[in-house]
Amino acid sequence: MNSRTKSGRVRSVRGVIALFFALLLTLGACESGSADSPFVGSWTLEIEEDLGFDISGKIEIESDGTGSAEVTFDGVSETAEFDWTADGNDITMEYPDGGIDTGTISDDGKTLTMVGDLVFTKD
Repeated sequence: MNSRTKSGRVRSVRGVIALFFALLLTLGACESGSADSPFVGSWTLEIEEDLGFDISGKIEIESDGTGSAEVTFDGVSETAEFDWTADGNDITMEYPDGGIDTGTISDDGKTLTMVGDLVFTKD
């Protein structure tokens, strides 16, 4: 084996190792079911205006990286399970059917804004 081939392999191995550690650091920066996460707990949908119909919602976020969402619309309830990950103040909920919802928690940890404009307060 000539020195150029050996040198190329060493650089290639170093590149793979660097990529591996970068991936670990990226994954480590995201919480997934952290017990001390501000997202863990019960959240209730806040409706401040009369929409002309009845709607209520509840999100339960567990420390094991799972959760459930329940929405009641004009007396009909639907529940969905999800897995969640967090990165800073942002949360991503992934549903078994492939659906994804995202949200942002307030700096004080008291409100969670989902899908752009649905505001939940922590119970």
